[in-house]
Amino acid sequence: TIATEISPTSVATSAALIASGAIAGASASPSATSSATLNSNANKQIISFPAKTKELAVADPRVTDNSSIYLTPISDTNSTLYLKSKGRGYFTIAINSPAEADLLLDYYVIND
Repeated sequence: TIATEISPTSVATSAALIASGAIAGASASPSATSSATLNSNANKQIISFPAKTKELAVADPRVTDNSSIYLTPISDTNSTLYLKSKGRGYFTIAINSPAEADLLLDYYVIND
């Protein structure tokens, strides 16, 4: 067999905000109101992880060194997707075994 080096693919995204904004008089931490409205610092994005790719670099200006990033596959992966690295404005997703078809996944960026 011949080993092939696979370079990461980059993708730029814009987030779909789940919930944000301050409720009058609310504290900085998320809190429920009597109307069951919740302040949130989370946002969700759907991206495609290209077939036969082992790594995907994602540019997202909301990512900081302290962000928590949650990956949720929404198509069959048959392998493990994981967060390989992150830094200011980006993160890298990797997969153990490249898929034969493009994979769809949600990711959430949570900032403290």
